[in-house]
Amino acid sequence: MPAMSEANMPEVTIGIDVGGTFIDVVVIDRAGGIRADKVLTTPADLSVGIMQGLEKLLDGGLSEALAQSRIVHATTTATNALLQQKTPRIGLITNRGFRDVLEIRRHARPDVYNHRLELAAPLVPRDLRLEVDGRLDPKGEVLQPLDMTEVEARIAALLAREVASFAVCFLHSYARPQEEQRVAEAIRRMRPDAYVTCSAEVCPEFREYERTSTAVVNAAVMPLVDRYLARLESELADAGYARDLYIMQSSGGMMRSADIRRFPVNIIESGPAAGVVAAATIGRQVGRGNVISFDMGGTTAKAALVHGGRIELSTEYEVGGARHGAQAGGGYGTGYPIRVPFMDVVEVGAGGGSIAWIDEADALRVGPQSAGADPGPVCYGLGGTEPTTTDANLLLGRLSADYFLGGEMKLDLPAVERAMSERIAKPLGLSAEAAAAGIIEVSNALMVRALRRVSIERGRHPADYALIAFGGAGPLVACYLAEELGVPEVIVPPLPGVASAVGLLGSDIRHEFRQAFFGNLVSLDLTAANALLARLADDGRAVVRASGVADADITMQALAELRYVGQAYELRIELPAPMLDAAALAETARRFHAEHKRRYAYDIPDRGIEAVSLKVTATGRVGNPAPPRLAAAGTPPQPKGRRPVHFRGLGRVDCPVYEREQLALDHAFGGPAVIEQKDSTTLLPAGWRLAVDPHRHLLLSRRKSA
Repeated sequence: MPAMSEANMPEVTIGIDVGGTFIDVVVIDRAGGIRADKVLTTPADLSVGIMQGLEKLLDGGLSEALAQSRIVHATTTATNALLQQKTPRIGLITNRGFRDVLEIRRHARPDVYNHRLELAAPLVPRDLRLEVDGRLDPKGEVLQPLDMTEVEARIAALLAREVASFAVCFLHSYARPQEEQRVAEAIRRMRPDAYVTCSAEVCPEFREYERTSTAVVNAAVMPLVDRYLARLESELADAGYARDLYIMQSSGGMMRSADIRRFPVNIIESGPAAGVVAAATIGRQVGRGNVISFDMGGTTAKAALVHGGRIELSTEYEVGGARHGAQAGGGYGTGYPIRVPFMDVVEVGAGGGSIAWIDEADALRVGPQSAGADPGPVCYGLGGTEPTTTDANLLLGRLSADYFLGGEMKLDLPAVERAMSERIAKPLGLSAEAAAAGIIEVSNALMVRALRRVSIERGRHPADYALIAFGGAGPLVACYLAEELGVPEVIVPPLPGVASAVGLLGSDIRHEFRQAFFGNLVSLDLTAANALLARLADDGRAVVRASGVADADITMQALAELRYVGQAYELRIELPAPMLDAAALAETARRFHAEHKRRYAYDIPDRGIEAVSLKVTATGRVGNPAPPRLAAAGTPPQPKGRRPVHFRGLGRVDCPVYEREQLALDHAFGGPAVIEQKDSTTLLPAGWRLAVDPHRHLLLSRRKSA
């Protein structure tokens, strides 16, 4: 396979982002020419919608384009399987006495006074969690050997229960993975087509609960992801695609499909990660190092922070509970913890398809239930009967019934008026317009909470950041959210409705290798630590090379998980050098103290620091075309029309409607106004001013008088 440097990057790069409502497809060539389109998601078989999107966008030239393309894909297959509890039958083999770690969990509870608190049921029921004799000590020494006759009996019992995916997790296997590997070999010998996950392969670190949970989650989604990617690869190959298919990871780097099929736990937040990569890229283009990524799609809204141009990562993540996201977001302890690199993304069930409803106390609520793509919002005319935020925006005049998806999809306004009146307005004693405005305000409140959690609750002041708004619905509400948070500027990218798919095109190949390693920094065994770092670096370089990346395009970053002696949780700290010496350890300690103070508002300079694991991230640069630039402005833009639009605090205002394609560099005007394009609509309230930059971003800023 040829090396993928700047000189031999593919002629065409394709990004495919599958969401709950739409599939976004973006194609960009080496010269920077870009095309994008959206098709409705096909929940029964996502590959059908993907191929429809490719055929629609490439317009008869599918085979020729695929032959010279690299495809990067973001998928929600793993996430949806966990959230909807649609996972296959899983079996767990573990040490005697440890079958119930999935039930016992941790002592922490998100709501200690709630005696009705519902925790997500274990992915493996108790009768499919089987124990075997055998024990290792923390250094990997064998205290009691495995009885393989007993192991094979346990495997046979699980096979008799039609278990097709196995998780194997032994205490301290991070120090000696051979026992887990012996069990995996026995499973494959007895059932060659079985799916097997060894905990020491997906999470070679201490803490048996988190390691067991990570292995079980991987085992739960492995069959689904494997079948889905195999089917998609087959469809693409039949259409003429000959390269590796790349998948976006939760960490923001991409990985070959073949690797993801072994470790699908790495793509739980595949789609949201692509959006954050896009936001970071946009921040660099417009010269803003501090940005808040805000992605509002059809099903959810996602928020993340980029500080100083760097995307913050977390290794403490949870999926499938009352809240979906990093531990620091609060509400942790109801779902399934996962210890792999994740972007620190907060996600709420507030998207364009989120359903409005009235609770038992006659209060208006929005989401987390979504109309999705089938049947979709009422206005789609595909059978939806429950009003959604998209329906509310249409009724308020913020969306055009005749220009949705550039006019390809006509929206049914009369049906929305009827549903809004019957379902929401009449029960609350409101007009249909007031009910629609209320739906937007409730939805906005949910999204403001998410934005606060990634900024204020992380010790960052929103006034120091620009809000980058994208997703099909993000630019509609971004200015109002910015007002709530005190954010001075909103940036809307050229293709906001497909920005996550664009973000896929700017990602690099990334692999992280890690291993438990314990020691106090003042007495760290440097020989052992450097030997481990060297081995991890060799593993990382080898796997990135296998993706066709030349050595000159591979960079390595060493990291450590550190904590004060006596603490229970760690911070992820970048090491100043690939190999450690006394000076590097001193700088590492300084970085840890500084990060601890930033994160928790205090540090303890005289307290010892200990390492619990070492990591190496290998990144392969694949080369991406530069974004196109706009020519200088000509005549001032003219509205393509006017219509009455509902604005907060003003009611209906007859305002101009602009076509975004007609806006050029240096064009500027004030609100209230609406800017339409095929993939999204931007709402510019009164008190806000719009300008266009050379890369076609809309720069929205609050007037000082406002």
